[in-house]
Amino acid sequence: MELFEAIKTRKTVRKFSDKKVPKEDILKILDAARVAPSATNSQMWQYIVILNKDVKNKIREVINSKYDEFLQWDESEEIKNKILMYKNFSTFFTEAPVNIAVVETSRTSVMENLFIKHGYSDSELVRMRPMPSLLSIGASIENLLLAAHSLGYGACWLTAPICAYEGLEKLLNIEKPSKLVSFLCVGVPENNNVTPTPKKELDDIVSFIE
Repeated sequence: MELFEAIKTRKTVRKFSDKKVPKEDILKILDAARVAPSATNSQMWQYIVILNKDVKNKIREVINSKYDEFLQWDESEEIKNKILMYKNFSTFFTEAPVNIAVVETSRTSVMENLFIKHGYSDSELVRMRPMPSLLSIGASIENLLLAAHSLGYGACWLTAPICAYEGLEKLLNIEKPSKLVSFLCVGVPENNNVTPTPKKELDDIVSFIE
């Protein structure tokens, strides 16, 4: 599939068939993620591929348990339906043939350490250095999504499940200072009639200084 066609036709897929994804295709998709650009070429990512159904079920249980905790809060009563919607959108991915946990690994930033020594606050640091690790991981994930699409697979990128990060990191043996930052699911789409989500027009997002 030609690059611009892949970019234009990629869609978020949330329903998958039971067909297995061959390991060689999984590795090909992850190899595309591997070569993405990153801040100071730190490559601050690791990918944990989860195929085992029992582990997927445990992931779902951990996330459900966290949302059940949220539902006990007094403030949650009037937005209960929205929380239940988030709960569903945070767990469906465990039904996909391939689950991928995205882990941010630690990196040393000379400039950030310098700014910290000079007393800059956390909010100032975010403005001066807008989370380069997460921006880099986003580039890697986009490579992964496009590679999956070009091979005929559907995929979805999720951050909502990370509200249960403590239990999930324990389950997946992710140790500090590494952090779980996203999940991905990949598989053969259940159907090819997924409606693309609307995108803003170029005029809405682009300006020129000439």
